[in-house]
Amino acid sequence: MIQEAKNEIEFRALFDDYPALYGGPILKNAIRRYEVFWLPLAAKQGPDSTLLAAPLDIAWVWHLHLLAPHDYEQDCLRLVSRVVDHKPMNGQQRRQGLQNARGLWEDAYPAERFEVDLNRTVEMTMPFHSKLSLDLEEVSYYQSKFSYQVSLPHFTDVKFLTRAIERYEHHLQLKSQHPQVPLVSCVDVDLIWFAHMQHPFNYKKTTTEMFGGMPSNENHGAILSLENIEENLEKGTRALWSAAGFQFDPPGTQYRGELPHHRPAKFEGIYSSMGRLQYTMKILQVEVVNADATKNFYVRIYNPDGNVILERGMKGGTRVDLISECVLDNEKRHTITITLHQKIQYGERVIGSSQTSLLSYIEACPYGEAATGLPWVIDIPFMAARSVVRLAAHLNPPVIEGYRFKVQPDLYFGKVDHPSLVLSFPQSMLSPVDFAKTFLPCESATHTLLDCRGREAFKCRVVHSTTATLSAVEVINMEGIVVASAHLIKANTLPDKGSVEGHKRCVYLSHTDGERSMLIRSRKDWGVCIGKWQRGKMFSRSAGQVEISFFKLTGERRWCEVRKFKGGLYLITLESDVFVYVDLKRGLFVISPSAQDIPEIIALAFSVSIIYLLCKPYTPTPANESSPSFHKKAKSDQVTPMLLAAGYKSATVPSNVYLQRNSLGHSDTTSFDGASCYDLDSESGAEWIRELSQKRQETLLWYLLGGAKIKS
Repeated sequence: MIQEAKNEIEFRALFDDYPALYGGPILKNAIRRYEVFWLPLAAKQGPDSTLLAAPLDIAWVWHLHLLAPHDYEQDCLRLVSRVVDHKPMNGQQRRQGLQNARGLWEDAYPAERFEVDLNRTVEMTMPFHSKLSLDLEEVSYYQSKFSYQVSLPHFTDVKFLTRAIERYEHHLQLKSQHPQVPLVSCVDVDLIWFAHMQHPFNYKKTTTEMFGGMPSNENHGAILSLENIEENLEKGTRALWSAAGFQFDPPGTQYRGELPHHRPAKFEGIYSSMGRLQYTMKILQVEVVNADATKNFYVRIYNPDGNVILERGMKGGTRVDLISECVLDNEKRHTITITLHQKIQYGERVIGSSQTSLLSYIEACPYGEAATGLPWVIDIPFMAARSVVRLAAHLNPPVIEGYRFKVQPDLYFGKVDHPSLVLSFPQSMLSPVDFAKTFLPCESATHTLLDCRGREAFKCRVVHSTTATLSAVEVINMEGIVVASAHLIKANTLPDKGSVEGHKRCVYLSHTDGERSMLIRSRKDWGVCIGKWQRGKMFSRSAGQVEISFFKLTGERRWCEVRKFKGGLYLITLESDVFVYVDLKRGLFVISPSAQDIPEIIALAFSVSIIYLLCKPYTPTPANESSPSFHKKAKSDQVTPMLLAAGYKSATVPSNVYLQRNSLGHSDTTSFDGASCYDLDSESGAEWIRELSQKRQETLLWYLLGGAKIKS
């Protein structure tokens, strides 16, 4: 069953990029194709039907139908006079199965395409009324939600799945021992259950041996909304598990909220205008216009750094061809200086000097596009002499040097009656019980993020609630659209380290070390940021530090390298050429030029700051345990812009201090281990400046864009 469970998850992942298949015209057409064409075709193959793989749209409908075994059996007997067998396939088996099915399909149905475009809306030319017993559109809606529940990597871990199979067997035993008690199941049990139901003959054999027959209501698990399980049913199930000596919901097995809203894929370079763009300008010609043709002039041009890049003598009105290069950028280095001199008997006379910004020119050449109207003619007037220095210049397409964002915090966290009043998609961040409450107090503030040129780039909304144990951030673009988010993960969502064997491939949480985690999302789950307070070593001047780790959920799922430097500086390397510096002291984020997921990286940077606030020990004043700003102050306190943005002044921060005090049921003023002051300079960490001599790519970028000062 382990491989079957892995096949189940691999199969469900095929539909991540086709959300239109979960409902609407494409699903209706898929049901038609399944019922009219596929079932009869597969039935004709007899036992060999298990060697066939259906096109993606039909495969999804077949999968849904199998999740109601009793209805599936009756529908098959009624429509094609036999039960069509099925077995899950891995990727390689599916490719072979598709090849087997294609020829049979094209011979049998030449007028019906074997595969359809799932990104294109289908128009039904004739009305179709399904004869199936089950409403597969309703099942599809709930199963799309279930696919998200099992998308974290531990659901493919062998050790975790082995335990899930044992729990599934125990679930079946409880059902056989208590047939009158309606039982609910956790996500891991449902995964094995659904994988088992994909083998209709084997499933019938197992359930018949245990229950004397295949229960007719077995589609309960397939269509029941996971978030609306009745509380009394869960209590009854939990009591039976406990009486048998088992835990009903170990870490990593619980419902974790709804999947994110589907967003179209962003195109490459969409955020390039927010970065520092570097241009190479080539000066091709220079001419002194409206000048005496009998006199000699000198033109000198200085680059933005004040270095001479061109010095040329010429007659007035004479055009001189040359090639001289100048490097510019769209932040500060876009102004050149031109001086005009007239040659006299014993030297030269200064006619004038002019500083000219070329920003308007380089902005006409955005990233990824060629400039128009080249070469440009740039006139620099010298009013005193009524002369003009005319340049003919060519501009190469820009390259991105990197991104720098600075936080402007809103110092006021306003009280709100419910997170749903400020968050764009609270269902994905709150438990079903909390979301249904009419009053769930929280506090919220919206901060501004400036790009390298000081322009507003994003808004970042931070929300805290002790009642819901919620900390969240939403990254909002200038059109008011939430483009990324992060929220606190409930403790039981992730497994503990001992529950999985693939520690490099799974994200897990230490539930006893005060670790806190936040899930970063955009179109899909993007990553998990985890932090914990690490005490300083004995005889060390440092009280400790907040250690940060990050697990990437896109592409190759793995742990990423995180380095901590002194002064509250973290370096997170996402890929070999993609990284971000998070400066908690100055409220700066510096991102590498090859990065594409800018909003997600910003959400990660805010997650680091929020987790720092949650994990940092402090000694609270009585009745203010959830407000870090009410800790006992110290002279060395440094309340930085980033800590303010994270919620330092909020009164509803579900920090570790608050949770521990709340669980202990008292609010004494005993100092927590490692609690001291908010002094980032006193925390342990390496010196980033020592790496500058190694000319590491990330260190050089931090030096150039971060404005980091080197102490002499």
